[in-house]
Amino acid sequence: MEKVRSFCSQHGIVFVVDEVQSGFGRTGSMFCIDGHFNVEPDILVSAKGLASGYPLSMIVSKPEFMEGMTPGSMGGTYAGNAVSCAAALATLDVFEQENVLGNVHERSKQAFLRLAKMKEESNGRIADIRGLGLMIGIELNDKLVNPGSAARVVKEAGQRELLLLNTGAYECLRLLPPLTVTEEEMEEGLDKFEGAVKAALEY
Repeated sequence: MEKVRSFCSQHGIVFVVDEVQSGFGRTGSMFCIDGHFNVEPDILVSAKGLASGYPLSMIVSKPEFMEGMTPGSMGGTYAGNAVSCAAALATLDVFEQENVLGNVHERSKQAFLRLAKMKEESNGRIADIRGLGLMIGIELNDKLVNPGSAARVVKEAGQRELLLLNTGAYECLRLLPPLTVTEEEMEEGLDKFEGAVKAALEY
């Protein structure tokens, strides 16, 4: 990320960071760019977790990029929603009162330890576990599993009342639990996930 920032600075390119999904605690810091990379963007955009799912988005910018913007000159579908703004303020209160970021750190450790054990026991079927905080990807080994295996894991998880998504061009799954998930809930979810993986991949 530091090289990207440096390249943009050298060539006069505006460095825009998309934190629509990774912002507001998902990776264990309020913004991923702040907590995990030592760089400052020119513009940062975020949404989703900003108002706990209510329709609201935001743009944060260095002053020089916004100086010419007069009130009302920038709008959008999510602009000016009073209920969503109230939800955003309540979300920030919850972050502070319930130590949400601390919980993300603890639940992330819990998840990665369990998933690493699953990988060890998968006989190579799980190729990689990656992510930050509670934004976790599990890549299956496409040399050892059949095409569509990730979708089969999703189906098996659904039968266990666990909602999952497969994602990307490869056999990948993503785990995005609530930032307020408890230790017990995480353990239950990981139990269901492991059962779904073993049933779908037949090991």
